[in-house]
Amino acid sequence: MVYYGNFKNIVDAPLPELVAHPGMDGNTAILLKLLKDGCEFYLKNEILKPSRMCWPEIISYCRVSMEGLKEEHFKVIFLDKKNSVCGIETIHKGTIDQAIVYPRTVIKRALANNAQSLVLAHNHPSGDPAPSSQDIALTQLLFAILYLTYPTCYAILYLERR
Repeated sequence: MVYYGNFKNIVDAPLPELVAHPGMDGNTAILLKLLKDGCEFYLKNEILKPSRMCWPEIISYCRVSMEGLKEEHFKVIFLDKKNSVCGIETIHKGTIDQAIVYPRTVIKRALANNAQSLVLAHNHPSGDPAPSSQDIALTQLLFAILYLTYPTCYAILYLERR
């Protein structure tokens, strides 16, 4: 743990890097990677239960599923008319500092999931808490377009803590 600093950095490290680390065998490295995947799977199933949307669970899911990613991801959580989660999708995986999102794709996936409202989630792998001008423009554009069909739309900008 001394090399990585903390447990989070260990589970976020790429598998080949873990296996190459002295004293780490392949089985242990795979187990460590499965821990994070297991937590993400558990939290996703928790928010997919037929109950009303719960912000702490959604934020926990976004944090676990997006923390440690090396590139920006744009995720949409689809809610039904009872405000229960009816689907979760990563709409786009970008580069280290941008994710290109097409409003048409968001609407298409929302219709396919029979959503009544949406939660938009986006990460910043750099850890910079300031939204870029592109982030602001995209959020405004999406809200303006989505409002016609989805008047209830939420945005989460998840920032990696360094």
